[in-house]
Amino acid sequence: MIQVIKASQFPAQELETYFGHVWDQQTDQEALYEYGRYMLLNGEKKGFFAIVPAGEESGWLRALYMKGGLSPAFLMMVFEWVQQEAVQAGFQQIYVLTRDESTETLLEINGFQRTAHLPARIRKQFKGETVWVWKSS
Repeated sequence: MIQVIKASQFPAQELETYFGHVWDQQTDQEALYEYGRYMLLNGEKKGFFAIVPAGEESGWLRALYMKGGLSPAFLMMVFEWVQQEAVQAGFQQIYVLTRDESTETLLEINGFQRTAHLPARIRKQFKGETVWVWKSS
């Protein structure tokens, strides 16, 4: 059984444990805890994502982490869950910043498009990366 559960339903320490040695590299850790979601498969945490507000009707996919050994079908479902969570949060758009071509291919397959538009919250923190956006229909 697959579940998407708010990170805030678990003790904050579990998020640090999940991220392991890369936790200290994460900026705005409070936002990851507040807006984060674990993806559980048969009760085991297999992935994590966080969509933080980036404007009135836009969210920023600020984190997306997956454990190794997952099936391609699970990986494809991740973007459906991200999009569902964004719509439930009232977001009309999700922005994603990318640094590699394989991620860009995955975004394109899942209906994201390149954009030059950036909400102010994202613009203040990042420059020069490829920006993708998904818009709800």
